Amino acid sequence: TTLRCHDQYTHNHSVNVSLLSMALANRAGYPKVELADLGLAALFHDLGKSTIPTEVLNKPGEFTDEDWIAMRNHPTEGVLILSRTRGITNLPGRMAAAAFEHHMNLDFSGYPKLTVPWSLSLTGRILTITDCYDAMTSSRVYRREPMSPSKVLNMMFSKSGKAFDATLLKLFVNCVGIIPIGSLVMLETSELAVVLKPSVDKANAERPFVRVITDPQGNAVDHGREVDLTEKDETGDFRHNIIRLIDNTEYKFDTSRYFV
Repeated sequence: TTLRCHDQYTHNHSVNVSLLSMALANRAGYPKVELADLGLAALFHDLGKSTIPTEVLNKPGEFTDEDWIAMRNHPTEGVLILSRTRGITNLPGRMAAAAFEHHMNLDFSGYPKLTVPWSLSLTGRILTITDCYDAMTSSRVYRREPMSPSKVLNMMFSKSGKAFDATLLKLFVNCVGIIPIGSLVMLETSELAVVLKPSVDKANAERPFVRVITDPQGNAVDHGREVDLTEKDETGDFRHNIIRLIDNTEYKFDTSRYFV
């Protein structure tokens, strides 16, 4: 609630990162009983941004030195907020790691900068990947058009073994496909749909399973049909096609409810 009231993008981003982190951890063999804890930790990874003025978070121009100081302090601020949160008597290590380590990078080229020896946790390695991926594939006030998933993945692979854990990054690509789980897409029928799972056909990785959530006029529909976008008609043409990716905030849709 704190993040939703402070900044809608950060709230949506946190939900997306939580979903992506659980999906990656599941693919990496995380114990099922621990997935919910990881998802909760990921949900609060950017809580420190609630201390940053919205005019800085949503600034269309370049950051000043003061702005950058505030941004780079948000991991530390997040841990401090969590440690003071009522109901959390002993701050779980996974939750602290998610807040503190998600911008560090595998080679510690990110922030916060440390002066003591440190070993990046598995939670931190997962969040480094999922946080970066969702941030770069989302539109922002300073970047109206989100980068394509394939372009972002190519950039991330160029930093494999440096900023990102190489093994986890490969698992992540296998997990989310070219179009990530939870993405909102528009079909050629003008219906909106949410991506449920990647395509099982590697040759058509850009054609995931989706659930239709609106009619062509944009009205929400209950119990929308599931569609396998690799299905073809009797002539051999695909029955349905994605015409564009949609930023979730554009239509005010919280796609996380389709995975609960």
